[in-house]
Amino acid sequence: MTESTNSKNNIGIFGGSFDPVHNGHLIIASYAVEHFEFDKLFVVPTYIPPHKKDTFAPYEKRIQWLYKAFENFDRIEVDDFERRNSGISYTVKTVKYFGGKFNTKPFLIIGEDSYNDLENWYKYKEILNSTTLCIYPRRVHSNKTDLQRQESAIFFNAPLIGISSSLIRKRISNKKMVLGMIPCTISKEVVEFYEKNL
Repeated sequence: MTESTNSKNNIGIFGGSFDPVHNGHLIIASYAVEHFEFDKLFVVPTYIPPHKKDTFAPYEKRIQWLYKAFENFDRIEVDDFERRNSGISYTVKTVKYFGGKFNTKPFLIIGEDSYNDLENWYKYKEILNSTTLCIYPRRVHSNKTDLQRQESAIFFNAPLIGISSSLIRKRISNKKMVLGMIPCTISKEVVEFYEKNL
């Protein structure tokens, strides 16, 4: 199947800092691929985050961890677009890039907490017009009633995951175990990196 003949709405985008990538990310990506029957889900690490002052791990570390974590996943591919694009990593640019590349309106995978904060995103209305939001559950609940947002959003069933990158960093900093939280292929190097740099 060529890029020009891809059927509509079969491309997904899963962005984030992934600082570090953890098993919750792998579960969400897997469920999204199954639920939406993606031909391809692109995992796109943020190069320069617009909403965070900085990342703890440099981009090269974060994307290397992603390559290793997702290397055996069917229909999931890590993409370095936001580094190639350079500058601040605005989601609207990423969405429009993949939409144009595959001639489709892509799905965008985000957490429920990010959905509730969407009005603070750069050109969020353009994001709504350029993609379909696929929202995975967090320990928050949306009370949004904006019709445009509701028409552009789909909540999908995925486990409620209590793992976060910030929790992992905090536990490593406090010399606590993170067994089962990080993919085994990168667990040792992730722990060693944050032990030295936090």
